[in-house]
Amino acid sequence: YEQWGAKAKLKQLSEAHSQLLAGQIGASFNTSRTLSGTLAGSTFIGSPMSSTDAPNALDLSTVMKAARTISSEIVLDKLLEYMMRIVVENAGAQRGLLILKQDKRWLIQAKLESNPELIQVLGNIPLEEAGGHSEMPELSVSIVNYVIRTHNSVVLNDAVHEGLFTQSAYIAKRQPKSILCIPLINQGRFSGILYLENNLVIGAFTADRLEILSLLSSQMAVSIENAVLYNNLEQQVATRTQELDKALNSLWSEMELAKQIQTCLLPKQPTLAGYDIAASCEPFSEVGGDYYDVISADGHNWIVIGDVSGHGVTSGLVMMMVQTAIHTVITNNPTASPSYVLAAINGIIYNNIIKMDESKHMTIVLLAEGEKGQFSFAGLHEDILLFRAATGEVEQIETNGFWVGVETDIAYLLSDNALSLEPQDCLVLYTDGITEARKRNKQGFFGLEQLVEQLETTGHQTAAEIHAGILETLKNYQTFDDVTLMVVKRAMSLS
Repeated sequence: YEQWGAKAKLKQLSEAHSQLLAGQIGASFNTSRTLSGTLAGSTFIGSPMSSTDAPNALDLSTVMKAARTISSEIVLDKLLEYMMRIVVENAGAQRGLLILKQDKRWLIQAKLESNPELIQVLGNIPLEEAGGHSEMPELSVSIVNYVIRTHNSVVLNDAVHEGLFTQSAYIAKRQPKSILCIPLINQGRFSGILYLENNLVIGAFTADRLEILSLLSSQMAVSIENAVLYNNLEQQVATRTQELDKALNSLWSEMELAKQIQTCLLPKQPTLAGYDIAASCEPFSEVGGDYYDVISADGHNWIVIGDVSGHGVTSGLVMMMVQTAIHTVITNNPTASPSYVLAAINGIIYNNIIKMDESKHMTIVLLAEGEKGQFSFAGLHEDILLFRAATGEVEQIETNGFWVGVETDIAYLLSDNALSLEPQDCLVLYTDGITEARKRNKQGFFGLEQLVEQLETTGHQTAAEIHAGILETLKNYQTFDDVTLMVVKRAMSLS
């Protein structure tokens, strides 16, 4: 095909069979760059085969494809399955085990046998039970413990005849040929271990393959941390949902439940250093679905406002789940971007809404405070109103993105935007219960235009005065939805 000039076919073959064709495609059509180098921080017991000795050279396209696959999955069981398949395919291993640290214990979470191919997500098997204490040990505990102590990789080309572990009970009993054991480390955090074997070939784990695993190991560690966080978030939301179901079946009336939800979740007097804040939420029915919050976590501050569709108990439940999920994600990752937080909570909320057999969603905007009046924000909600003290004008900042709870994955629909508040500038966040309030004579609505005009008139007042003025005007209108209003005004200087 290369001699014929069939480049499209040549490219297809190269991508589909890169290992078989490595080094055989001429310089006229080079679609990949062969990797070279060494695996940093590794202990080599016996010299790994060089790339010139390797039967298959692995290329950069292989690494990128594998890294994309690993980074795209956030459900822990699926991630472990993908990782084991990718690792065994790219490392030349017959079998592999993934060991993760949980509550100061090392647990085997996944196992793969390549002949025949069998992937098992095992679920929390203690290392010692799968090692020397079992009749048919799965791995050499002494090698794993060495990696745990030193944070170095171990590669054995001929495990029975060379290296530090020839006398171990496991090697004497199972007679493995090639063994590779590498730590998964991200930013200094030791999160897991990959243990691989090839019992057919001596020197199976070549330098090229070790380098591929080195490049993938950091992405594996990051993906494992994210998946564990997601799994913990699911469990916490499920626990909170069970608590709510129990409460619903207790002796509480709907009014008592409403009071509990509103009292527990909405801050009575939200504060943020350097800003004057006035906020309130008035539910339309017994249980409201509106939500506002000011969150501080590890020196980072967040502002959020949202509106669950509909009214009643189910809207209140969705609102409570969102509050729990947002607090959990921000507490665990206070430097995350607003779009990341919303994408992280969306899957949990979506699944719980399905379980409730309800058609619900939430409009929401999440703002993260930066330095000197800077904010980044994401989400789809009502326009943000920004009063500029210097000009007396009001800017309408359109939000974009997608609602929470409509689709399983909204990460690709979200983006982070920025706004800034100068001293005495004022931010107004609200739900549609205000703008859609109807005049008592049925002639027209409160509307966004009137809200803008009132902010232009009162914008130089304090946050409390602006807030009170808007609600006073609203008394001339009949509301048909929850009414939530937040006024955030920057002080003359940030403390």
